[in-house]
Formats: sequence, structure tokens, C-alpha cells
Amino acid sequence: YTSDNVEEALDSFMTHFTAVADRHAPVRKWTVRSSSAQWVDEELRNLMDERDKAKVEAHATGQTSHFKRYKRLRNDVVRENRKRKKAFYKEQLETHSKDTKQLWKVINGMLGKSSCKTPSFIESNGQVMTRPRDIAE
Repeated sequence: YTSDNVEEALDSFMTHFTAVADRHAPVRKWTVRSSSAQWVDEELRNLMDERDKAKVEAHATGQTSHFKRYKRLRNDVVRENRKRKKAFYKEQLETHSKDTKQLWKVINGMLGKSSCKTPSFIESNGQVMTRPRDIAE
């Protein structure tokens, strides 16, 4: 394909390149998580690791006793995580009770609202768009 217009040539190249790349290296969706929650300490992380190992063992063996151990550990992790999260946010609210800006940051964190600016990609009609210009449109 030849064209005197640079924009047309670039669009043509990108269309062909994207088609080839999608065929040979399709886009995979990943959930990117930020660093672990501030209330998760080494003790809770170790409990989570123990739970994960128990889950693998339970599925590998299929024994009822292993599933019971896994479920107990899972419930312990959930209970401990909730307890620590509650204590963390309670302390944060008390600490920042006089500073409105920081208080709202804590509240928005509790509600799961983040200050994320622009998405790195969006999916529309089965097509994944990664160029900022395409995302904006």
C-alpha cells in the first residue's frame, strides 16, 4: 500500500500490524493489583499462604479432612482480614478527623474509589483499544 498522506499510511500500517499481532500474539486481560492493603502484615500474609497451600492439598488429595482444614483456614483469613481492615480504617479516621482533605481520602479509600486518571485500554464491540486518542473517542 502506498500513499502520499502520512496519516493514511500510518493508519493502514497500524491496521495491518494490529491484525497480524492479534493473530499471533492476542491481547490477554490481566487484573493488575496495587501493592497489598496497608493492614496486611507478615502474620496475615503467612496465614494466607498457609490457606493457599491447604487449598492445593485439598484439591490434590480430595480428602474431606483436608477440605475441612482449608475451609477453616479460609474463614480464619477472612475474619482476620476484616478485623484488621476495620481497625486500620478506624485509626485512620481518628488520625485525620481534623484534616478534611485527608479525611475524604480515607473515606474514598474505604468506599473503593480511586483517583485513577485514564485507563490504559478499553474494550468496545470486541475490539481492544490502547491508543489514548482511540480511548478518548
